[in-house]
Amino acid sequence: MLASLFVLLLILRESPIMVGAFSRQDTTRRQVLSVLSTIPSLLLIDKADATCLTGDEASDCIGVYKESILPQSSKDGGDTITQSYGTFRPERPLVVLTNPQSLDEAVGMLQDQRLAIDDIERMITAGDMENAGMRVLRVLPRLTLAGRFIVTAMQNTVPQIQQMSDEVTALALVADNHIGKALHGKLGSTTVAQLTLLSDIKVVKVSLNNFIERATSFDSR
Repeated sequence: MLASLFVLLLILRESPIMVGAFSRQDTTRRQVLSVLSTIPSLLLIDKADATCLTGDEASDCIGVYKESILPQSSKDGGDTITQSYGTFRPERPLVVLTNPQSLDEAVGMLQDQRLAIDDIERMITAGDMENAGMRVLRVLPRLTLAGRFIVTAMQNTVPQIQQMSDEVTALALVADNHIGKALHGKLGSTTVAQLTLLSDIKVVKVSLNNFIERATSFDSR
């Protein structure tokens, strides 16, 4: 998954989405590109040391490598995806995720995550890094599943919708990684860590707002 995010970084740096979305907000665009430039460092995480399934909300999953959500299989229910650690970590429970069943539901799921990100921002401001990280763990799979549904519905109609979805997920993963570092004292003082994380969250919000706006515009046609 993270290798694909590195490729995404190369695409997004010159993407018309990035250029157009921030043409009137050069400072914000620079912040987004700066955050995206940290993605290659995520590739250095040793999967054998720390791996979690996307959707696992245990606190020890904050900031560690996330396995991609697998496509829905025939054994899953119509609206769920069930993931298992198998023999790798047999003590961990199954991770069951709910798929949106309509474009309206997918957009609504994104809008809910946008509100959750406001809560994350407040938690970071208050210095509550662990709860902020826990909330990010809940947001990540919902961004992925809603994004997949929207991309499937819109990919033949809206240019670069896949990149928009991937951008949101990539930025949220960066925030997750940085919160994990903050919890282990690797982002400097509390104030420095807060400033870094608030910058991360700001660009996630901008990217998600753009994605929601595009999806909502399509949905209303």
